[in-house]
Amino acid sequence: MNNVCLMGRLTRDPELKTTNSGKEVCNFSVAVNRRYKPQDGQEADFIDCQCWGGTAVFVEKYFQKGKMIAVQGEMQTRKYQDRNGNNRVAVYVNVNAVDFCGGKSEDGGSGQAAPTAYSAPAPAPSAASSLDVAMDDDDELPF
Repeated sequence: MNNVCLMGRLTRDPELKTTNSGKEVCNFSVAVNRRYKPQDGQEADFIDCQCWGGTAVFVEKYFQKGKMIAVQGEMQTRKYQDRNGNNRVAVYVNVNAVDFCGGKSEDGGSGQAAPTAYSAPAPAPSAASSLDVAMDDDDELPF
């Protein structure tokens, strides 16, 4: 199972881009506080996130640096070579759903009514799905 749920603050404004094929993609980073608090302050992890399509447009429209966000998605890795030819691995969350976490005081006074959350539409089930197999004869059931 690969399921990630995070809540934290955006470390920068979301960056919305469009691929050559016309699909929207948004990249952002979330600072998530750790439960352990050292004596000298709070520690946080900075987690890169990426979302696509309607979710990407939603994040770019309603979120900005410093705003609280909750994300749900899957952890993914991508291998690449840096400028010096060294092999690297990028770890990020491929976001499927986002939600607001802050109070109304965080809306920036835009006066614009924002939806409460956004989830990417579920993919249509395939015709060959094993869950779609129907039992033809109930007489074979042992109970």
